[in-house]
Amino acid sequence: MLLNIRKAPPVAGITQYIVKHSPKQAEIVGDMIKRIQSNEFPPGSEIPSVIQLSVQYNAGTATVQRAVIHLRERGYIETNSRGSRVVENPPHLCHFGLVLPFYAFHSQFVTALRNEAEIISETISDDGIARKFSIFKQIEHPGKDILQHHEELVAAVQNETVGGLFFAGPTTKLLEPVKKLNPDIPCVGYGNLARGQMDIISDSFLVRAVGELAKRGRKRAALMVASSAKGQDYVDHFMNLLHEHNMTSLPRWVHGLDISNAHWASTCAEMLMATNDKPDSLIIDDDNLVPYATAGIAASGIGVPGELTIVAHTNFPYPTRSEVPAVRLGTDIRRMMKLAIERMERIRRGETVERAVLPVSSEEDAMH
Repeated sequence: MLLNIRKAPPVAGITQYIVKHSPKQAEIVGDMIKRIQSNEFPPGSEIPSVIQLSVQYNAGTATVQRAVIHLRERGYIETNSRGSRVVENPPHLCHFGLVLPFYAFHSQFVTALRNEAEIISETISDDGIARKFSIFKQIEHPGKDILQHHEELVAAVQNETVGGLFFAGPTTKLLEPVKKLNPDIPCVGYGNLARGQMDIISDSFLVRAVGELAKRGRKRAALMVASSAKGQDYVDHFMNLLHEHNMTSLPRWVHGLDISNAHWASTCAEMLMATNDKPDSLIIDDDNLVPYATAGIAASGIGVPGELTIVAHTNFPYPTRSEVPAVRLGTDIRRMMKLAIERMERIRRGETVERAVLPVSSEEDAMH
């Protein structure tokens, strides 16, 4: 029986809202979930009747009935006039959480992830499973306790209504408290997820981009970089890659831009082309900059791709607008999401999972 709702002390900064049940009801719900997850009751199978469960758990039929209702509310079973059965797509097998970071600007990366999560949730995959995602957005926010005020995620983890979490980006501070709430929940991260969790990382976009310019015979490369995410090490890496390909750059051809004010990329790009000593190629390392930087290139009147070759970062299959022709390279979001699902499912099965490397994709790669 539901007794009350109370605000519990925070776990590592997460405010918990706990629905308190009778101990016997909680025991029945927890044990039945374990029996379903262990495949004692596989998808589509009937579960014992209320009377049978009353005998098994030495509990009153009213307590068992409330436990059954709670299992239904969590998405594990469905009931009809003939009894109850495990749903065909129970949460531990089919329902995942996409944990998105907070950005103080409209992020194309986040938009692409949300689009793919919605597509997955609306389709049945080739193996016949109807997987779906719940989206937990803006987890981290500057200027406040970044782990508070996310009751939906806390409830999903505690109640085991998600079968895994995909942390997409800099959301790693949430991992430890999530694991305290539910140590067994599979967690996968894009980037470097803390405490030895299984990560998905990307090959170097910069390596592939410089290689593409070298193949086209370019010698003098400029770079527009998202300054909030990249530092001097990234610029040094760029210069070393150019040296390996017998290419060069100048300090004034390297521009670090604040993505939250991406429109300044237009002015920077136009000025880049306004001198006699100009580059013959440009790498734009963030797709949020691409529409503005290419608008500046178009305004400069430079010939593209004849006089200037542009390599633009892209989150496939959602390229941002470009005002001039550009070579598209970047992250295949569709492939990333499939890889995250596959890894969460393998972790749930107890398999050993190594760090995965997501290769940089071209437009042609992303179409296959």
